[in-house]
Amino acid sequence: MDSIVALFGNILSFVTTFVITTLILVVGLFALYKVWKKLQYKSDIQKNLQRKDRTIFFIKIPNTNEQKETAMEEFLRNLHRVLPNNMDISLEMSSENQFLKFYIVVPTVIKGIIEPQLYAQYPDAEVEIIEEYLPPFDSKTSVEQLYFKRSSLQPFNTYHTMEEGMLKNISAMLAKTEAEERAYVQILLKRVGSKFYERNLSYFNHKLFGKKYLADEKPTSAHWKASQDVYLGKVRLAYTAKDAITAKIKLHTLLGLFKSTKNNTNSESF
Repeated sequence: MDSIVALFGNILSFVTTFVITTLILVVGLFALYKVWKKLQYKSDIQKNLQRKDRTIFFIKIPNTNEQKETAMEEFLRNLHRVLPNNMDISLEMSSENQFLKFYIVVPTVIKGIIEPQLYAQYPDAEVEIIEEYLPPFDSKTSVEQLYFKRSSLQPFNTYHTMEEGMLKNISAMLAKTEAEERAYVQILLKRVGSKFYERNLSYFNHKLFGKKYLADEKPTSAHWKASQDVYLGKVRLAYTAKDAITAKIKLHTLLGLFKSTKNNTNSESF
């Protein structure tokens, strides 16, 4: 009997040791993976910023410009109609020495269609093709990349529903950067077609089973959004300061401004 008890105790001890060792190993490997991902994060974004076969348009808008958000909305809508599926563009803004600059970056093969669409909405704009303006990022630069958390049918706040303009708040912050600071914002958009097989499963499910109209016959937010020309989007931000800590703090302040797109009713956010 004693030998059986001893054997059982040895087996239990072995299993316990094996389980604990395995858990430690798994946790350790996961921690190493997270550290590796963090170390690779900036270099991955830097790699994504290498823009081969791209044309960079530097856009100068006069101070007397009276065009509002609707002009950019119309520009993107018209551009959607002429872009091929999965073609991407980037709307960009930089701040250096308290000067804001605006850019549009597109594949070189479609550069000929950008200027006419832009002048149609901003006739007083000055458009210039320039070389790459982004500098290499060093240890004093903090970078982030944002994605939408939820389905593309989930509505989010736009200038139609915001009490304060997000672009105005971002511009106000970027215009106050210190002399040694630089900030960059990229809004990357990829054209998505209107066919059900070009959208995702949530769109297909909505077309079949989703609620489309409210009691007053107004379309639901999801149905309205499903009927629009859409882009797949993400946002990249970078902030360079006198040291890494300052850069990270100021970048997170900038990130907070993008949370104004969160729709409290539908919990849509980045």
